Amino acid sequence: MRRFAELFHALDTTGSTGDKIELLADYFASASDADAAWALALLSGNRPKGAATTAVLKRAAMEQAGIPEWLMKECHTAVGDLSEAV
Repeated sequence: MRRFAELFHALDTTGSTGDKIELLADYFASASDADAAWALALLSGNRPKGAATTAVLKRAAMEQAGIPEWLMKECHTAVGDLSEAV
């Protein structure tokens, strides 16, 4: 994920088409098949629908952060948006 974030940032900060092509070629030459497929889907705007349910996302966020469910609910209530709470 970090490599994709770095790619996206590099693409966003250059105006040169040649540099963008080189960045993409380097990324796809060394990315795993799964990472390359996701990168292509995200960059083309064709993200698969329903890859994860909101319940799965909330559970994964709680596990990664090591927080209890009540705290996740409070955060969600405070910010009003699940993506911000996650």
